[in-house]
Amino acid sequence: MNVTTRGLRLRAALTVIATATALGAAAAPALPAEGHDPLVYAWGANGGGQLGNSTTTARYAPAAVPSLPKQDVYKIAAGGGVTGGSGFAVALRNDRSVWTWGQNDNGQLGTGPGSNNSALGKVPGISGIVDVAAGGQHALALRTGTGKGDGVYAWGLNDKGQVGDGTNTNRFVPKLVQSMHGGKQVAAGCNHSMLLTENNTVKIWGANEKGQLGLGDKDTSNHNTPVDVPELTNVARIAAGCDFSLAVKYDGTVWAWGDNTRGQLGVNKTKDALAFSNKPLQVQGLPAGQTGQANPADQTGGTGTGTGTDASQGTGLGLPDIAAGWDHVYALYSDNKVYGWGSNGNGQLADGTTTDRTSAHEATQLPPVKAITAGYNYGLAVRTAGTGTSNDIISWGLNQKGQLGSGDTTDHNLNNNDQYVTIFPQEGETTNPFTRVTAGGSESSYAY
Repeated sequence: MNVTTRGLRLRAALTVIATATALGAAAAPALPAEGHDPLVYAWGANGGGQLGNSTTTARYAPAAVPSLPKQDVYKIAAGGGVTGGSGFAVALRNDRSVWTWGQNDNGQLGTGPGSNNSALGKVPGISGIVDVAAGGQHALALRTGTGKGDGVYAWGLNDKGQVGDGTNTNRFVPKLVQSMHGGKQVAAGCNHSMLLTENNTVKIWGANEKGQLGLGDKDTSNHNTPVDVPELTNVARIAAGCDFSLAVKYDGTVWAWGDNTRGQLGVNKTKDALAFSNKPLQVQGLPAGQTGQANPADQTGGTGTGTGTDASQGTGLGLPDIAAGWDHVYALYSDNKVYGWGSNGNGQLADGTTTDRTSAHEATQLPPVKAITAGYNYGLAVRTAGTGTSNDIISWGLNQKGQLGSGDTTDHNLNNNDQYVTIFPQEGETTNPFTRVTAGGSESSYAY
């Protein structure tokens, strides 16, 4: 999403405009009020109360998040996955306040010490927030346009330095990350954190055992204060997987570094040839993107969200939007096509196989989509306009906790005539459709 001090412009999980042949889809339970329901919906794992419905019961089909109207929400980030079935969620509202719910054993809710909370709570002490991110058990919030208090605020687990305050002490309320002011976008991995700076460079901190900080020179030491990713410039967007990191440059290229055990760096090398990289490498197999120089007016924020267009000068397919899951990645271009790489054992790359991919491959089993997000071995997307399909939300991949929203726990790997699930049929809905999706490492899903 684009973030400016003059206002917030939404990028809803990867995008554009195209007309397409509709593919078949497995049926899912109809929502009580279809797209007319004003609330955010959530489903899947709920061990920490991360579905926000005052229970800890998993939901195999979408259920409303009380007191959270979707039109009041700018962005939802989902964290967790470190402990099975437990997770948390972070919502940035249009008034630039931050609300959290779910697991809180390490302070990841930012509301102070206490137990898990299956209902929404406002994070104290921060305002003017323009972007949020959720990691394994920590969270980030970016504040701009307010003056002295601008910068990245972090809270939660800090054993690897992911809070960035120079210590390894867990933080139960927001703490200003050291040595930074302003920025465009934040991203969070399992135990590391990223900031896209106003100068289109990347600052990064936290865990580095797999080289996910990208510092080169065989540096695999954790860092509890921000450091610069060397020689990485002209960056337009960032994203973080569990133990790896990604950047999209304004020339349309995508770069990755960190863990490569499932091919998630996309550099056409298996783990036997390259277990990890501690410096950025260019992802292979993607179509030619946009060429041009960075436009200082373009401020991009949010992970796994976007319009597929950009304010930069240049031509071509435009800058791809990227969404990073646990160990797989999606890139969405302005022709509404998705490319994926990394882990694929549950068919999450939607290419008709269950073979891990070490370079980008087109997701041939998906219809044209305008928004996409990556979870733990599964994906969610919003379809583009088509006869009776505009804004339909679809899902595929792993479903052991009901995260596909199909009403059961049947996986959908899109092989052997298997089909994706249509979760939200929104035919005829024009006034208040669901247009954005978020998936977390905790196997929980959100639509708003």
